[in-house]
Amino acid sequence: MHHAGSHDPALVALSVLIAILASYTALDLATRLRAAQGKVRLAWLGGAAVAMGGGIWSMHFVAILAFSLPGVAIGLDPTQTFLSFVLPIGITALGFLIVDTEKLTLPRLLFSGLIMGLGIVGMHYTGMGAMRFGGSQHHDPLWVGIATFIAITASIVALWLAFQPTSNVQRISAAVVMGFAVSGMHYSAMVGASFNLPSGGGVATGPTQVGQTPLAVWIAVTTVLILSLALVAALNDRRLAEKAEREVATLQLLEKTREALSQSQKMEAVGQLTGGIAHDFNNLLTIILGNLSIAKSTVARGEFDAERVRRAIDSADQGAQRAALLTQRLLAFSRQQPLNPQIIDVNAVFKEAAPLLERALGETCRLEIVMAAGSWNARVDPVQLEVALLNLTLNSRDAMPDGGKVTLECANAYVDEAYAARHTDLKAGQYVVVSLSDSGIGMSPDTVSRAVDPFFTTKPPGQGTGLGLSQVFGFIKQSGGHLNIYSELKQGTTVKLYLPRAYQDADQVAESPPVATPVGHGEKILVVEDDVEVSKFVAETLKDLHYQVVRANSAEKALVQFDAEKDWKVLITDVMLPGMNGRQLATKIFERAPQVKIIFMTGYSRNAIVHQGRLDPGVVLLQKPFTREALALRVHLSLASSNS
Repeated sequence: MHHAGSHDPALVALSVLIAILASYTALDLATRLRAAQGKVRLAWLGGAAVAMGGGIWSMHFVAILAFSLPGVAIGLDPTQTFLSFVLPIGITALGFLIVDTEKLTLPRLLFSGLIMGLGIVGMHYTGMGAMRFGGSQHHDPLWVGIATFIAITASIVALWLAFQPTSNVQRISAAVVMGFAVSGMHYSAMVGASFNLPSGGGVATGPTQVGQTPLAVWIAVTTVLILSLALVAALNDRRLAEKAEREVATLQLLEKTREALSQSQKMEAVGQLTGGIAHDFNNLLTIILGNLSIAKSTVARGEFDAERVRRAIDSADQGAQRAALLTQRLLAFSRQQPLNPQIIDVNAVFKEAAPLLERALGETCRLEIVMAAGSWNARVDPVQLEVALLNLTLNSRDAMPDGGKVTLECANAYVDEAYAARHTDLKAGQYVVVSLSDSGIGMSPDTVSRAVDPFFTTKPPGQGTGLGLSQVFGFIKQSGGHLNIYSELKQGTTVKLYLPRAYQDADQVAESPPVATPVGHGEKILVVEDDVEVSKFVAETLKDLHYQVVRANSAEKALVQFDAEKDWKVLITDVMLPGMNGRQLATKIFERAPQVKIIFMTGYSRNAIVHQGRLDPGVVLLQKPFTREALALRVHLSLASSNS
């Protein structure tokens, strides 16, 4: 007998709901797949495959339970039933793996959809083949083709949606469509199925009797429970991910706020710095210009008041010297001053600086120097170290208006990794520590935190520039050392300077230069300076000192002048020139005439002759601004070295 069979409407509806829920779960798990990496990504891929493949099988199994033949008992073969369960999960996982790439291409999508669709169709007909009822089945090729087309199309759409950003509403809508498509594939295939039974009815030959509603409900409940647990896991993972994203966003906002605050503080510091510079330079320019105008007016009136002119020029000169000192302090703070580090015995520096420091303290304050036996040598610029000690001593004097005691001492110290990690730009190692302590009024923690800021001062207006300690800080950092301040109100202050240890013997102190201004004997000097007024000053001074002088305002013109004449003795060049810089010019001159002595002039060296804050070996530097005497001495020493 030939039968088409019938379906239980309630179980059919239940199978459709299972297909919809499985589709939604798979799409939801796929969203976590896109957000994961590595093994976690593979875990979510497996979960999505189980949800989709297992859900499709559950829909198929419930649909089989919904099917019945009149008067026929139907059984299922366990082996084929298990195979129909494993097949869709494995094929779905393979489909996800194929399309799991950074860039999903159409050929890859179509290929994986084809494999997945055929696997689902295979699952369906494997499950149908597991049916045992004592007869045979026949499947219409047309409906087999229709079912296969639906399965492949639904698979392609499912794989595409799994790797697209979707909202929850979009996932629900897609799950409904896919659920009906997947279940439609099953029932389309069932339309084309017919069953031939022997006369007298069929008898189940499998061990499992199906058709019971309780079994279908049990399968459905189990499936829903498993899919629900998967959704809960995805929901929890999504919440954790959103929390992490919020924390990252918060950290990014805090970082932006910190950067904005830092920028604001920098601008405030720049404003304070430029304001302080403008204030101090205006005062100094007033002194210089005012006294020069006095001298000029005296000469213009025809009055020969030599004493008045001398006083005006001396006052202008003092103002210029103070301006030069201010510029040096600014360079020290910015760590741009050229240093000439030497290997020194700190105790020897203390002895040489003691008279100057005692005069700076005055009569009401006492200086005590504690020499350290066996102290290490340090590598540092001795002149700048003396300037630093003087600045610290002046600060201590001002902190003791009623008198007191200043103690200067040195000691050997080792900075370990833990201490170095807590302080920026400080390396672990051995240092010579110079300590200067006073018994003054001390500072509050807030004052200590700002003590090295440029132009920050607690002194009354007109009694301090606020650059002394910042100059010391810049010098120490530029020397590869460290500065630490310890202070308590009414207890005094201790400033410690950590100087890098040197393992060589101390350098010999050079002999003092001659007192009288040396003059030349007609030696030929090439002066290269792009600033007209500076060039005039240097040339006129050298001519006044009995040298022959040729001027050029660029390195290119200087080379032409040099090649055109002979008997050059000295090249004096600015470092920062337009086009070819002074260092490059000096290299070319040295290649032409190695015997020519080279002197660099600079107010701001950058990296042409100074690297890591230190003069390159063999460089002779004349730091701007300089006096007639300094220029004469530098040229004299250079010529003397060529004759020795």
